[in-house]
Amino acid sequence: MLVAQAFIKLLRCWEAFELAPVSEELLRDQVIVVAFRCLLRIVHTQNSDGSWGSKGPREETAYAILALVELAGLPIASSFKQQTHSALLRGRNYLKAHSQASKPEYLWVEKVLYGVQNISKAYILAALSPLEHPHLHGQRIMTLLTINYSEMAKFADVFQKLPLLASQPRWLVLASWTEGQLFLPMLHEVRRAAFCRAGMSKDKYFTWIPVLWALANNTNGYNMSARLLLDMMRVSVLNFQADELMEMALDAGENDDVSTVREMIEDLFKSVDHWNETEDLNVGTHALFQSDCADHDIRINDRIQDLNSRSKSLRDSQSTPDAVPAPQNVHSTEKNTLLASSVSLSESIRLFIHHITAIAKAACISKPSLHHIHIELKAFLHAHLTQTQLNRSLFLQKQAAAATQSIGTPLIQQSSAAATSFRAWLYNTAAVHTSCPYSFALYLALASAGGSPPLLRTLRQRYVAEDLCGNLARMCRLYNDLGSLKRDIAEGNLNCVNFSEFHQAANEDWSPVTASSEVAGATNENSSGSRSIVEGDRMKEQLMELADWERKGIERAMQQLERDPDIDTRLIGALNVFVTVTDLFGQVYVVKDLASRKL
Repeated sequence: MLVAQAFIKLLRCWEAFELAPVSEELLRDQVIVVAFRCLLRIVHTQNSDGSWGSKGPREETAYAILALVELAGLPIASSFKQQTHSALLRGRNYLKAHSQASKPEYLWVEKVLYGVQNISKAYILAALSPLEHPHLHGQRIMTLLTINYSEMAKFADVFQKLPLLASQPRWLVLASWTEGQLFLPMLHEVRRAAFCRAGMSKDKYFTWIPVLWALANNTNGYNMSARLLLDMMRVSVLNFQADELMEMALDAGENDDVSTVREMIEDLFKSVDHWNETEDLNVGTHALFQSDCADHDIRINDRIQDLNSRSKSLRDSQSTPDAVPAPQNVHSTEKNTLLASSVSLSESIRLFIHHITAIAKAACISKPSLHHIHIELKAFLHAHLTQTQLNRSLFLQKQAAAATQSIGTPLIQQSSAAATSFRAWLYNTAAVHTSCPYSFALYLALASAGGSPPLLRTLRQRYVAEDLCGNLARMCRLYNDLGSLKRDIAEGNLNCVNFSEFHQAANEDWSPVTASSEVAGATNENSSGSRSIVEGDRMKEQLMELADWERKGIERAMQQLERDPDIDTRLIGALNVFVTVTDLFGQVYVVKDLASRKL
């Protein structure tokens, strides 16, 4: 209540030019964000009888009402104005219905129970007052808010198609969208922090990331801190950009190119390990990376320079405003460059590691946790390289088949390149490639930071949590491949359905079915007059069935953790948020492909 009153007074004084100059960034990124989140949480946590608090004390309910009266004037609260008004009305009705209570009520204030009847009565009388404050719609305040409400309808169209949000109140979904927009200005600093996006289409995922994190938090009622939310939003942006970097720089790379990058990654992480052991807190993180990686740069400098020189013409065309990229196959048969921009691949990966490490170290997480994060992060980068090699092998296979078969090649072709089973690929490369395992390790470390005991306290809890993460990563991958099937066919990327298991099942169990309109849109020019009826619909059904199996694994793991007598209740809330946000990304991918493409 006191924070709400102070923040709203600060904004009113600033609007009226009654304050010395105050940073607009401070007001926009901290004051307004915290005030809006306070309002949303108060409205969302009201008890069914109209009270607030675990036992519904009248004084605590009065605090909530007085805070709502102040916060309801925020211009960004219009999307759930009706819910705020209803909360005020029900709260006041509760106070009126319990006005005869005579026993003093005690609240936990700092380290003691505290209750003064006269003060309590004063707060209750103030809460029952019909006084409402004018809305904050001044010109100066509005300049701080850059929310494009015309975009809300586009998001709402997708939201209503997501099973996870089917039972959620519409007002909460739209309020979460508004909250996500408030975080966008703070994400711009990381948008170009590590990677140059030259040659890539618009980053559609950028506006979705804060919304989905806000939705996951609000629908679970976990109340993540704004700091943790912002950190995970930044991580998500960097993860999407890492995908882009690998696709742009490595998709057509030959095996020796990929080997060069593997060596580069290993050397970078050796430097990270050395840095963690000999860290000087007086030296900046980036400076340490620059120094520790100097030897690595010298060792592979000749090979990188050779690859850089072959990308000069590409970089020149990208830096020219009027340049139009020449049409080309995604997986060119010529040896491509390892670089997608004037920023070297080595520097981009180094900066990526640097930013992830900086987020972790800013939260003061333990060295063992940081070491575990780096292990998972390195596995994530190596999985990209393995997937790149598999993509290229599939492309070359399709190209060779098209050259030898006059009747054309199947639209969804069985891969002969993957020297493993579908399950082995899904459990290893495909799951790690989603970034879920390393993000999960980072998320739990951040949620446990700040001097609190670790969320996972026993070996059994850690084992079950990692098993849950595996189910989650595989479910995410299955959803991803379901939503990106058309794009993967067009670009020649290895998809789940390229494995022999899907084609064997199609031949043994089902007769050919008509391809879905989405898959049929990517027709093969040489397939007319041949037996090229795509088993798209049935393959999609199989992907959904497998995703449901992984979902059951997630539910089993959560049930085991909830029954654990030694469980930290914070862990269940934190896990629910991470599971929900990962699930939301997967379900969105089925409806809308968020990935960027090469221009």
